[in-house]
Amino acid sequence: MATKAWSRYGWAAVLAVGLLGVATADEKVVLPDPVKQAIEAAFPGAKVTVGECEREPGSTVYEVEFRVAGQEVEVVVDEAGTISKIERELAMAAVPATVCTACEEKFPGAKLLEVEQREIRAVRLFGAYAALKEPVTVYEVELRKADGKKTEVVVANGKVQPHWSDADDGDDDDDDDDDD
Repeated sequence: MATKAWSRYGWAAVLAVGLLGVATADEKVVLPDPVKQAIEAAFPGAKVTVGECEREPGSTVYEVEFRVAGQEVEVVVDEAGTISKIERELAMAAVPATVCTACEEKFPGAKLLEVEQREIRAVRLFGAYAALKEPVTVYEVELRKADGKKTEVVVANGKVQPHWSDADDGDDDDDDDDDD
């Protein structure tokens, strides 16, 4: 019975994955010229280490990791060369004071363990990326609270942002009311 199910549905899944063009870790991705040019313009001297291709309805995006000036950076670039997101891990000395202050106010006595900066430059609208007038920067922070427990938070605009679990009211749905 399981063999029949595999033969009926397993091969359909394999075929679907093949048709969608999902990249594997072993697959070498050739970056189109607009993607390479966008990375070179934004990050002179970047040495690309990993590239993955993802097909989305209406476009293809590339997640590219590289090193520049000794720092690991990951970007998301569409096939036209629009950089939509930049992620980089920050050294503790480079973490903005507003991020440290926001975490200290929310979690007195906490110790920052890792901080990742995410700069959002474009958003997906109707199958294409549209550049934002001004990039939005947020920080994902892993910290150890005073009670010794680790947690991750997002800091934006100098404030720790509410997380879905902070508003947990004990019911099964994903909103803040008490209905089930």
